[in-house]
Amino acid sequence: DRFLILGLNAATTTLGAHRFTPASSDDAATLGNTMYTGLGAISVYTAAKVTGTDQVVAAANCNGTVIVRRFDNTATQITPSGGDYASITAAATHIAVEASSADNQITLCIVVAGEPRLYAFNLTTGATLSGPVVALAAVTATHVTLDRSAANAVQLLFNCADAAAEDGIQRVTFVPSTGAV
Repeated sequence: DRFLILGLNAATTTLGAHRFTPASSDDAATLGNTMYTGLGAISVYTAAKVTGTDQVVAAANCNGTVIVRRFDNTATQITPSGGDYASITAAATHIAVEASSADNQITLCIVVAGEPRLYAFNLTTGATLSGPVVALAAVTATHVTLDRSAANAVQLLFNCADAAAEDGIQRVTFVPSTGAV
């Protein structure tokens, strides 16, 4: 029933959020919390609702390090019981994230030098379940997206260029708990 709108400041060093609830307001209220700040330039970011909750997971490339965080509906950070999710040092050009409370998983896909790499984390403890897993070799991927297709199964869809003359779309099934593709 609401939208969470992410945005960068002019210096691209702070990622903040606004909440918009169409049924009750025409305004996008600024949330008091800053989701990412003090971590360097933010070049790429994304977010997804945690299915089955009123929470959101965000991922951002902060100065060459991809950082995953979970927030409640006021954009207050929720720290996993085992500590923060593992940061990934990588020059990610595209990021996708998906999360499920029923499966207790966060799935992350980053594109580094055209290569789609998958990671999975335990939603509540922060433990790394799998990754990096190369989704498909010998392709140059752009514009990745993730969608949970079944319990413990996530579909990765991405535009790609390969040996064929035209670009295409690839689909890969990823099992977050084992890292199988």
